[in-house]
Amino acid sequence: VNGVNAHPLFVFLKEKLPQPSDDSVSLMGDPKFIIWSPVNRNDVSWNFEKFLIGPDGEPFKRYSRRFLTIV
Repeated sequence: VNGVNAHPLFVFLKEKLPQPSDDSVSLMGDPKFIIWSPVNRNDVSWNFEKFLIGPDGEPFKRYSRRFLTIV
């Protein structure tokens, strides 16, 4: 997902949507959880980040783990 071995899908998503729309500041709460290198602000910071893709295949929204989902 992040670092030099990031999958091309995530490289593409992070290029299109560099940061979550609901949290443009934080990357992670505790730096000890960052285990990849290099670290960039557009990295996916948590496994619950969401990318919304439109019917045309283009990413149009990215949400952080803090975004409340419908349950």
